[in-house]
Amino acid sequence: AECLVLQGHTDIIWCLEFSPSGEHLLSVSSDGSVRTWDVVTGAPHEVMLGEPGVSVLAARWSPDSTHVCIGTSDGRARVMEWYTQRLQLTLKGHRAPVTAVAYSPTASVLVTGSKDGTAVVWGSLRGEKQHVLSQGLEAGVSALAYASNGRVIATAAGSSVQLWDTLGRLRVVVREHSAPVTSVTFSFDNT
Repeated sequence: AECLVLQGHTDIIWCLEFSPSGEHLLSVSSDGSVRTWDVVTGAPHEVMLGEPGVSVLAARWSPDSTHVCIGTSDGRARVMEWYTQRLQLTLKGHRAPVTAVAYSPTASVLVTGSKDGTAVVWGSLRGEKQHVLSQGLEAGVSALAYASNGRVIATAAGSSVQLWDTLGRLRVVVREHSAPVTSVTFSFDNT
């Protein structure tokens, strides 16, 4: 099989993610750009440029592949329509860089995680703050995941993983790691 080399970013790439449709790859970088690529040909599709001096640290496709949420070094998250590159919503609620983002399975809720030691649960359509999660997140949020059943949110902070219900209540803390946790995900059957 031939290996495709995708070129375009000029600084560190922080996040790669396939679209739910499987047709595109999303990449974000400290150069402030968000790029999407055709996974078959490697051709670049869209380049969404951020603000000068603002690194893009995290990104997630909406479940229907029409929007992209990005987390940035200025403590904000932005929701952009992928096809038009139009900014749909800016979420302001963190005092430090946004390092992780996750959509609920229905895209009605977004969660953002930050180095400020909080994860914020937002109504994704209007950007209203629903809950602020902070218990056990003092080390800063490094990763987020939303279960496909829509009932559990996972956060990673330091060497632990926290499981929350959708009302913002901490349910389980897993302290099995001896080093910082950098990624969390749920199995397809949410076990």
